[in-house]
Amino acid sequence: MGEQIVHAAKGLTALGFQPGERLAILADNRPEWPLIDLACLYLGGVNVPLYLTSQPNDLAYILKDAGVMFLAVAGDDQRKKIEQIAVQVPTLSQVINLDHGPDDASSPQEGRLGHLPSLSLKGLLARGEQAAGTTQPVSHPHLATIIYTSGTTACPKTSC
Repeated sequence: MGEQIVHAAKGLTALGFQPGERLAILADNRPEWPLIDLACLYLGGVNVPLYLTSQPNDLAYILKDAGVMFLAVAGDDQRKKIEQIAVQVPTLSQVINLDHGPDDASSPQEGRLGHLPSLSLKGLLARGEQAAGTTQPVSHPHLATIIYTSGTTACPKTSC
């Protein structure tokens, strides 16, 4: 798992991910969830977990409010929500598809989700394995996660 986290972190770096940038995760409980979360934290990024039950307008609000640039997503229903709102989130630049594990040879590694470039987790890990040099974890404390309320009575609110 540790090796995969480093490969995912190097893959994110190859895609241009920088310390302090936001990576949202819209996925059910699965092994890939902590993998991408820990890769983000390893690089000094900020994780923004999203509720699976969130409506598209709430997702758009959260992604814009948090300034999310990278999004890890799993499930056809969740991808459809993101396709609906992607144009409303100008900071969003890359989607990582968590549905296909690193051993699934039948999944496409690269593609598009609406107008956004999309990369499978297998593709992300492959980029990380091929990346030259080392990725150093961030050594000082920093903001790690932005959690939003479900927004049942109004727009979602943050808690850091």
